[in-house]
Amino acid sequence: MDSRYHNQDNDSNLFVNLSHLLLSKITNGLIDNIDRVCLSLVCKRLYNERHKYLSFSTRYIKAIKEDITNEIYLNSYKSILINSINQITNCTLLHDKQKHIDKIASNVNQVEFFTDFSVHLEVGQSITEKIYQLMANSNVVKLVACQTLRYQLPANLVSLAFDSYFNEPLEPGFLPPNLKKLRFGFRFDQPIKRGVLPERLEKLTLDQMFSRPIEPGVLPLSLKVLKMNSNSWFNKNDLKVGSLPPALEVFHYSGHCSELINGILPTTVHTFIGVPFTWINSPLFQIYRNLKTLAVHASPSHPESFLDLNVLPTSVTKLIIYDDIHLKSVMPPTIKYLDISNARYDVDEIFTNDRSQYHFETLKVDGFTLGSLENIKIDHLHIAFRDEYGGEGLLRDIPNGVRYLSFRYCSAMILLQDIQVPESVEFFKVDCNNQYDHIDFIPNALQELIIKDDIGQTFCSLPELVNPLTIPTTDSEDRIFLRKLDDSNYLIFGQSNNRFIGAFINQSQLINKFLIKLK
Repeated sequence: MDSRYHNQDNDSNLFVNLSHLLLSKITNGLIDNIDRVCLSLVCKRLYNERHKYLSFSTRYIKAIKEDITNEIYLNSYKSILINSINQITNCTLLHDKQKHIDKIASNVNQVEFFTDFSVHLEVGQSITEKIYQLMANSNVVKLVACQTLRYQLPANLVSLAFDSYFNEPLEPGFLPPNLKKLRFGFRFDQPIKRGVLPERLEKLTLDQMFSRPIEPGVLPLSLKVLKMNSNSWFNKNDLKVGSLPPALEVFHYSGHCSELINGILPTTVHTFIGVPFTWINSPLFQIYRNLKTLAVHASPSHPESFLDLNVLPTSVTKLIIYDDIHLKSVMPPTIKYLDISNARYDVDEIFTNDRSQYHFETLKVDGFTLGSLENIKIDHLHIAFRDEYGGEGLLRDIPNGVRYLSFRYCSAMILLQDIQVPESVEFFKVDCNNQYDHIDFIPNALQELIIKDDIGQTFCSLPELVNPLTIPTTDSEDRIFLRKLDDSNYLIFGQSNNRFIGAFINQSQLINKFLIKLK
């Protein structure tokens, strides 16, 4: 075609001639930065005028080095990216415990101390007191990895998280009065007395070593979320009537099998993670009609635990079975999120002949538990592996109609290359691709492939047909996006381990180099 006619067509194209204001609104509506770059490559005008409308989202650019210029190979977009980073209003100051600082910038709202699980270096008194003084006169409202209460914490904090080594006694007045979120670390195991916790506290997390009883009146009436993450089945934090505040909404419990007494659990709770098996089988459990999410633990004293699905409150829409529990009876069709990857069941018993009544937004099942899931509407099917692969066995079939398919890593993932993936699958997520000799089992209609390659192996190959490719890193908040531009060229954009990378790269020459560098 004559270039004159081609240019005339572009000149009259409505999209190409949109105002900068409209283009800015369009790009700001794109969640992924890699899509914003691709939009600017649509035509010559959008590329040449990119500085007038283009900006980058800082959603996945959390904390990066002061000098990132050496890691940005997209020279045409470098100034736009740096300008976007400089406009972040909710920055985190990462403090390395040995540097003295004289001020905290006005766009910093969180301070985080570096924490090393292998070497715990205590912050010196002068440094600690100085940074607390700076925080008191700044916009900082969040402190992460706090190591000690020996020095007065700033009163303006609304969120406080202690590091994993903190285990100091607590007294009234030690904690900032305006706290709304409070998290204790792994080793904290001190009694909590009445009056210790701030009256405005809304969320409290007690980690795995905490084994103290919670007496009535200790938790503030304002508390909405309580997470007790203890691993112990037989810990000492038995609950009493009045231990839990009356307006509690979210409760994470250890699953400790104490007796369910009328009035222990507030009826306002809608999310209960770690329900003791003895509780869910109690007739008293039926009164909790606000429950939407349940995650059930087995009873260690009854290894052959059976759960009659008829006892579930009719309000439940999300059900997670943590342990080796035998499911009996029929699954309620009101369940929209179901995780039975650890459970035992007869698929034809729990799903009736009329499977058209089921619609799961997410269904998680064991990969070695055979049984057809056909005629059940499933948006997202997640295949987990309860047992390690011993070289024998078959993976269950993937039913037609699934749009999002994901797998949790196990040595059996080598079997994936032999499965039949339905053409209905549009999104495919897999933990690691170093197990596969070939990846032609991925359907041609796939819209996005997500590879979570975080177990220390080299990323080995890229699919030929998939356009968007997302590579989550070891940090769940960091992501590296890869976009195929033509047969051999890719655009890479993202962050890993506080390092930013952006570049146009050639698959045959640079792909492994870049991805290995980011590990």
